[in-house]
Amino acid sequence: MLVLGFGVPLRRDDGVGIAALEGLRALGFGRDGEDLVRGDLRGNELFDLLERHERALVLDSILEGDGPAGGLIEAGLREARFLLRPHGALRGLDFGTAFELARKLDLRLPEVEFLLMRVRDTAPGEGFSAPVARALPRMIDAAARMIRVHTGAT
Repeated sequence: MLVLGFGVPLRRDDGVGIAALEGLRALGFGRDGEDLVRGDLRGNELFDLLERHERALVLDSILEGDGPAGGLIEAGLREARFLLRPHGALRGLDFGTAFELARKLDLRLPEVEFLLMRVRDTAPGEGFSAPVARALPRMIDAAARMIRVHTGAT
């Protein structure tokens, strides 16, 4: 299983996907067949990596929108492709468009799930807003649960 953490840690709450990835690593994930990777890859590197896995979990942030900061959203690709526009982008392509393009090019893609946290503060700076900092452990726990369901990891 591939676990991708996206975000920019120097843009406050936007770095929560990377922080969740590091939290999983601290819990011991990544040793038993899970690949934990920061998502700052170029599109072609990302798709090469995706093609080598059966499943992928994407950890990222999403601007607050209709819910409070710190709220978690679990979504499949179909739902996430609408949630992530224009925030989740791969070199100018949003996730939905990038994955549609990959499918049209007959790239073999894994089953992809998203765990997204609603955020509010993506201004330059370090550290999370209070609601995001409080919710980070829940995001790590939810990601760990999702990984265990699909891999049987303990």
